[in-house]
Amino acid sequence: MDVVSDKQRKTLFQNPINSIHLSVPQGPNAATKAALLLAQWKNNGTLVQDKLPAIYVYYQYFKLAGSTKKLLP
Repeated sequence: MDVVSDKQRKTLFQNPINSIHLSVPQGPNAATKAALLLAQWKNNGTLVQDKLPAIYVYYQYFKLAGSTKKLLP
């Protein structure tokens, strides 16, 4: 589970095609709005499924407050 501060969340919501609109929908009827947005993204090509099965590897690093050492979750 991701932990996003209020400040980070506000910044992420400024991008209209950030996945936070789907994973952390806000306001009245949030789940319904997220479902409609997902359908819209699929219909207009914003979100597409790869034609071939694939595995995507990524790494996430973070730093603790006051530290310069990068850590893995």
